[in-house]
Amino acid sequence: MLNKPLLKKVFSLENILFIFILQLLIIVLCVSCKNKTGYDFSDWPYTIREIYGSKIFVHNPVDGLLIDVKEKKITKLFDSEKVDATRVQGSTLSNITISPDCKNIIFNFDGGDEDLIDKNKDEDQLKIYNIQSKKLKTLVEKGGYNAVGCWSKDSSKYIFSSNRLDSIYIYDIKSTKSKEIKRPNGKFKRNCNIVYIKDNYILCVIDNSLYQYSDNSWNKVLDDWDGYIYSNSADNCYLIDKNQVSKLVPKTRQVNKVYSIPANSNAILVFGATDMFAFLKDNEIHVFDTLTNKEILFKVQDKLEDFPIYYISPNKDRILMRSYNDDKITVATIGSSEIYKYDTRKKPSHYPAGWYDNDSFILINGENVKKPKVVNIKTQEEKNLIGW
Repeated sequence: MLNKPLLKKVFSLENILFIFILQLLIIVLCVSCKNKTGYDFSDWPYTIREIYGSKIFVHNPVDGLLIDVKEKKITKLFDSEKVDATRVQGSTLSNITISPDCKNIIFNFDGGDEDLIDKNKDEDQLKIYNIQSKKLKTLVEKGGYNAVGCWSKDSSKYIFSSNRLDSIYIYDIKSTKSKEIKRPNGKFKRNCNIVYIKDNYILCVIDNSLYQYSDNSWNKVLDDWDGYIYSNSADNCYLIDKNQVSKLVPKTRQVNKVYSIPANSNAILVFGATDMFAFLKDNEIHVFDTLTNKEILFKVQDKLEDFPIYYISPNKDRILMRSYNDDKITVATIGSSEIYKYDTRKKPSHYPAGWYDNDSFILINGENVKKPKVVNIKTQEEKNLIGW
C-alpha cells in the first residue's frame, strides 16, 4: 500500500523546485566545462610549443590545446590520430607549428632518418589543418620530411621548402593554392630557417650562402655565411652570427651591423618576443632590443645555466629563465644581483609560459594542464588562472 503522507512529502513543491534547480545547475556546469575545453584531456604530459600574446599552444602525442589566459578557457584544437601526427619511429618525430592567429596548424615529420624516408611515404608529407573547419589538406605528398618554413606576420601565407624539394612554396590560406618558386641549387643547413617579410621578400641559407628572392629572381646577399635569419614584429630582417647582429635592408640588399655580440656567449632568441635576442655569458645576460637598438644588461651573483629559455617582463626590467638541463626556473632583475628561484625539484613537467604582469609569470603543469597558474615573485603566492 502506498504511503500517502510520504508521497506527499516527496512530491512537495519545495522538493520539486529543489530538484529542478539542481538539474539546471548541473546543465550549466556541464555547458561551462564544455566551453572551457570541449573535450576530455589526455593523460600524456603536454609541452609548450608556441606563445602568441595571451594564447599558449601546448601539445602531446595525442592532441593539441590552446590555452587562452585572457579569456580563461582551454580549447582542444586537434586529435593526433585523426590528423595522422602520432607516428614516432627511431629518430623521427612529428613537428607541429600553429599560425600567429591560431587558426591553422602545419604538420610534418623530421629527424635523422632521411635516407630511409622513401620507405615511409606518409612521413614525407606536409599538411595543413584548419581548426575551424577541421579539414586536413596535404600541401606536398613528397618532400615534407625535415622541411623548414615560416608564417607571414598576418598568418595569410605559409612558406616552406626542404632538401627533398627543389622549390620554395608559398601557400595562400585564402585561395588554398601554392605558388612554386624554383630555388638555387644546394642544400639547406640542418635546422636552418626561411624568413618571409613584407613586400614578398624571401630569405634562406643554402650551402652556407644567404640568398634573397624578390622581383622574380634570386640574389646572393652573403657568401660563406654561417648564421640565422630573423624578422621582428616590425617585419624588419636581422642576421645573427657568432660575432654580430646585422640588419638587412631587402630593397638594397645592404647589410649593416647593429650590435656586437659578447665574446664566447650563447645566442638565443627571447621566447614569445621576436624583437629581442639574449646572449648568455657567465653571470651576465645581454639582451639586444631590435626596436630600440639598445642593450638591456642583467647581472647576477652566480654563473647561469646554459641554454635556457628567456622571457622579458612587460617593463623590460626582469628576465624569466628556464634551464633545459634541470628545469630550474629563475628570474633576474635589473639592479639586483640576487635571483628569484622557483623550486621545481618536486614539480616535474612545470614550464614557465611568459609573464602575466610585471611581477607574476604564468606556470603550466604539463601533467595537469587544465590548471595553469600565475606565480607572484614578490609574495611567492600561486593562483589558478583557470581551474575547475
